[in-house]
Amino acid sequence: MYSARNRMVAVCGRWLYWRDGQESNSKKIHKDKLKSVIASKCHLNTFLKEVPYIHAQDVPLIKIPIIQVAGFSGKLSVLSLPRKKEYKLDDVSSFCFPKLLQQIQTGYLENLIDFLSTIVSTIDVLLGELRKIYHDNSSSAENDIENILTEANPKKKFDYNAWVTKATFEKENEEGEDDEEEDTC
Repeated sequence: MYSARNRMVAVCGRWLYWRDGQESNSKKIHKDKLKSVIASKCHLNTFLKEVPYIHAQDVPLIKIPIIQVAGFSGKLSVLSLPRKKEYKLDDVSSFCFPKLLQQIQTGYLENLIDFLSTIVSTIDVLLGELRKIYHDNSSSAENDIENILTEANPKKKFDYNAWVTKATFEKENEEGEDDEEEDTC
């Protein structure tokens, strides 16, 4: 199937085709990135639902990692919620796989391995921070029975709806028209 005239690249479990002189299907790559961001937005929204006692100043500390690989290059990004209803996607780093034997012989592969291990370390740190935030904010540290007996105000819950927005994605139907499909996240 591979030839100089008809190349293909694996992207998100599918194959992209292009002919000589044409760029890869940038609309397809854009849609795949959009799907990754929407999925990560759903993960971020769900995480916030699971931490009802989080303080508003701690919400921007939540960062959801996204790795996207297209062809011989890849990118690590993080999605966060710095302000109410404002999601932010930051590109952390990018990498390329060696394409030529000369690149492999000159240490390009070793650099790639070092870079990928750095990405793994970065993701481990991000996941560790998520675990800590979850542990610290998933339940009230105060004694609820004592609060009822003394009529003290319980720990204030996080206003989830003031911060998040629903994830939506335009999906093409069979006639080629665009329909907007709303996700439940």
